[in-house]
Amino acid sequence: MYWSDRAVQRVAEENGIELAGRRSWTFGLSLIGLQGGFGPKQRMTRNRLEETRRVLRHIGSAATESLDTEPEAAYVRGVGKVEFAEFAAWHTQGAALMHVQVRNVHGQRIDLCLFGSMDNLRGFGPSDGFADGWTSSAAPAVEELLRTRGRQNTSQWDCQESRSVEALKIVLDQGFSSVSGEHAGRPETRGFTIGHAGHCELFAEIYTDVVLDPARWNLEGESAAPNASWSADRCGSER
Repeated sequence: MYWSDRAVQRVAEENGIELAGRRSWTFGLSLIGLQGGFGPKQRMTRNRLEETRRVLRHIGSAATESLDTEPEAAYVRGVGKVEFAEFAAWHTQGAALMHVQVRNVHGQRIDLCLFGSMDNLRGFGPSDGFADGWTSSAAPAVEELLRTRGRQNTSQWDCQESRSVEALKIVLDQGFSSVSGEHAGRPETRGFTIGHAGHCELFAEIYTDVVLDPARWNLEGESAAPNASWSADRCGSER
């Protein structure tokens, strides 16, 4: 459903992963005159499934699966329902966002807030034609988080937790005509929606990983986390 070749190549280069295997030589032998020789190199066909296996095998336990460990996770893998939408911001075009919400074995809510490029989405048309709804003034701060891989923050949301909360609000509440709860659990009723897919296997690089302090935040709408002892907000890049 979503594959960023650019991100996969970068992860492979930074971790010394050979994605497509080594190119091989062919050897030929002619009986006439007993002449032998080497033929040209054979290029290996790109295979996303095989590349995925190579990356996962190499990254190994560095990719968090249980989601019950304390931050910070560098990579996350898992299975869940993914909601896709356009990342609506005045300063950028062609951006996509993806959201996965799960609970770990302790019943704690985990929100994966993933961002990428629209041209990496497959199987979906353009975003819906609903009237534009709420967009966030914090979008440039989130864009900076993604562009610098979490290493720079020049925004007014000057700590990792507050900027991650803004990313969570964008992923959950962007496009709604209100945040009063009328759209709760119904992302298809909000603007900028593209679609959703169930039981997706995912592997994502994480740029910021925080546990929200319930005493600090009074979140509304979809961002609220009732019946959860804490909410972990993992904000990441393209797959």
